[in-house]
This record gives sequence, C-alpha cells and structure tokens, in this order.
Amino acid sequence: MLAREGVLDILASDYPPASLLMGAFDLARRVEGYGLPAALRTVTLHPARAAGLNDRGQIAAGLRVDLARIRMGGRASR
Repeated sequence: MLAREGVLDILASDYPPASLLMGAFDLARRVEGYGLPAALRTVTLHPARAAGLNDRGQIAAGLRVDLARIRMGGRASR
C-alpha cells in the first residue's frame, strides 16, 4: 500500500465529499503509524497545494478555512 511505503500524497474520489473524509479516517485506522493528521492532509493540504491553492488546505493565520466537527459512530468507528 502506498501509505505504508510513505509515498501517498492525495486521496481523490468522484463520490460525495464525505467519502474523502471517511477515506482519511479509514487510512489512519488501517495503516499502523500513519496517524489521523497525516491522513487528513491527503484530503486537505496536499490536494490544495497540487491545485495551486496556497491560501487553503490547513488551519493557519491568514488562510481561508472551513471547519467541521466530526463524530464517528456506528460501523464507521470500528
């Protein structure tokens, strides 16, 4: 798996945007040592940088940002 090799940069999908978030959570859960922050960067910071959108993709002073509070439950949390 690319994540285990340390070469996964971006998760992409043509499904609803929530599927990317679920993919990041699944990546963090399945790949030992990968961690949630790194997994979330595959759907936030890295795609923004690849698209040349340097004013977003992370929470930092002076950048555009949207925040979401997520609670995993049911089957998704296993």
